Amino acid sequence: MARNQFWEVDRAFHATCVYNYLLRFRRIELDRDDLTTNERASFQAAYDEGMPAVRYLMDTLELLDEHFTVHGRELLANLRYQTDQL
Repeated sequence: MARNQFWEVDRAFHATCVYNYLLRFRRIELDRDDLTTNERASFQAAYDEGMPAVRYLMDTLELLDEHFTVHGRELLANLRYQTDQL
């Protein structure tokens, strides 16, 4: 079995939240005019690598929405909105 292939729902939710904030931070940094070439390349690579991961996690969580309470599904919907804004 591949490492990290199966995660608990709460762990996946946590990771998705973290990715959302990190990707927002990276996007803000990429909008700066004072980055060096290396800094820009580093932020861009991190952003580009993170986007497929957060999309995969978000899609997977939505398939598992029966494991969430009503409040949890509201949080999940908000997380989807945030992810779609990236």
